Amino acid sequence: MGYNKSLSAVYSDIWERYKHHCEGEGMIALNRFCEGEGINVQRLYEWLRRRKISISDYQDS
Repeated sequence: MGYNKSLSAVYSDIWERYKHHCEGEGMIALNRFCEGEGINVQRLYEWLRRRKISISDYQDS
């Protein structure tokens, strides 16, 4: 039996895994991470924006 997550759950999971593995590396790393996971990065950006999450808050200076 397959388990289907909602898109929001998928994006939430991807964001949490990105933060765990690549936090501080910025948008280029997020783009590469999404490509590797088969996720449309533009839709993830929209999901983050709706939740008022800024990628720059997670980047190293």
